[in-house]
Amino acid sequence: MSEHDDRTVARNFHEMSGKPLVKIGDIVNAEHDEYHRGAHPHVRPGDGDLHLRVTYLPKDASVWGGEWLSLRGVEMPPGEPEKPEMPFVVRRRALPGHVPDWPPVIPGPSGRNGHA
Repeated sequence: MSEHDDRTVARNFHEMSGKPLVKIGDIVNAEHDEYHRGAHPHVRPGDGDLHLRVTYLPKDASVWGGEWLSLRGVEMPPGEPEKPEMPFVVRRRALPGHVPDWPPVIPGPSGRNGHA
């Protein structure tokens, strides 16, 4: 199963472990390519690592099944004061409850662990 298959699989808000992907109060640590600042249609790409305390999740988060999740949070830059709450769009794989697909996809003749 790839990340693209997530759109059609009912893993939604709870990953296979049964743990929520994210909940209010969680800390999200995301690299620059795993988040955007703002909300649609006014989003800006991430610019450095993000350390975010989640303060709000949309009501439909429990049925969310895409690669990205909109939420609100307080950015906590290391060694600096917290920034005001604002909207973010965060990639599923950066959320604390994300469980990667297993076994991982490994390039090979069949495209999956090298087994035919």
